[in-house]
Amino acid sequence: MIFGDTHCDVIGCIADKNEGLYKNSCRFSLELLEKYDGFIQFFACFISPRFYGAPKKRFYGLAEKYFSELDKNRGRIWHCTCLEEAHRALAKGGCAAFLTAESGEWIESAEDLEYAYSLGVRVIGLTWDGDNRLASGSASPGSGGLTGFGREMVRKMNTLGIHIDVSHLNDRSFYDVCSLAERPLFATHSNSRAVCPSVRNLTDEQFRLIAESGGFVGINMYNPFLKQEGRVGIEDVIRHIEHFLNLGGENCIGFGADFDGMEDMPDGIENAGDMCKIREEMLKNEYNKRIVDKIAHKNLERAIKFF
Repeated sequence: MIFGDTHCDVIGCIADKNEGLYKNSCRFSLELLEKYDGFIQFFACFISPRFYGAPKKRFYGLAEKYFSELDKNRGRIWHCTCLEEAHRALAKGGCAAFLTAESGEWIESAEDLEYAYSLGVRVIGLTWDGDNRLASGSASPGSGGLTGFGREMVRKMNTLGIHIDVSHLNDRSFYDVCSLAERPLFATHSNSRAVCPSVRNLTDEQFRLIAESGGFVGINMYNPFLKQEGRVGIEDVIRHIEHFLNLGGENCIGFGADFDGMEDMPDGIENAGDMCKIREEMLKNEYNKRIVDKIAHKNLERAIKFF
């Protein structure tokens, strides 16, 4: 069984706790992945607001931690920048690792993007929940969109081959990005706003635009993005999948669990080792195995081919 996931904040978690990637007290570890035949994981360098005083230092520090941990775990995990490299890692039964960036506070110039690309970064989120010099986030009290500098950086990302993660953008910034992006869009960890009316979730129109771009949407495991109130279970995760399938999303849905970036997860989903339970539940509910395998990892592989 192969699984893929487009958003995990474990690098920041183990950096702050001075722990390792193989075995730790976080919700993602390489030890937890040993039950899978292979795993594709996007590791986010998340710049928390507490690091906004020196965001570039934090970004560089997280990237250094990522490469250090991969070096310590040779034979279990491989840094990848394209689908061919990911397939080589999966063929060895290991983890195909992709480095991404969440929030662009560290971006001050085109040279910063060039350096990130040289590290292997192929997906970048422009902002987190608030506003910055690039764009406005989903929790922004205003209705601002991309700034002039943000537009300039989006064009640079087009040139370099970096894809934009729209998960934390507000609606205006989202549509501004759509008008400029020349590559498939990623919503690495977002759900359906029609199923759960959070501003962090995607409208049906936004989902269709991502799908039409050839992009990818990763279902988030954070309870408030799955259901407004009450008990949350795996069936609620499947409700979001089903809604996106009904919108024609068979080829672009997957998972972006957000492990170690949030708490309050569905009953039965405690860590990365539990993601297979969603696949098992879908098969038990007589979903077509071909579609389930697409959602588990094949749709992500299709999106990675554009890197």
